Amino acid sequence: MQPSDKQPAEPTRVDSAFRNGTLAATGIVAAFSLGFLTRWAGVAGEWSATDFVSLVVILSGIACQIRALYLLLDFESLELANHRRAIRIFKIGLGLTAAGVVLAVFADVAGVGGLVMRW
Repeated sequence: MQPSDKQPAEPTRVDSAFRNGTLAATGIVAAFSLGFLTRWAGVAGEWSATDFVSLVVILSGIACQIRALYLLLDFESLELANHRRAIRIFKIGLGLTAAGVVLAVFADVAGVGGLVMRW
């Protein structure tokens, strides 16, 4: 067989059990993020500008988490490259969500936020 006759190698695949664990963890974290947002949005009081900034950051993070969950539900997420991409998007979403919560807490502690510490 000539070197040019070689078949392209199959993409490296992730074990389905590992992918399923990743999928479960991603779904649980996304659910907790949505639960926090629901609880925070339901608190009585006036919203300040910093609350809206925090809200945008948190929503961006949750959108990334849901996008990662969507990608992990696809059969093609068993390919290592696709799985890593979904994990990377999830990590970005996790970081954004955490940053939004921290921003809201610090704004509230500093006296320029309005809703975080009231619940």
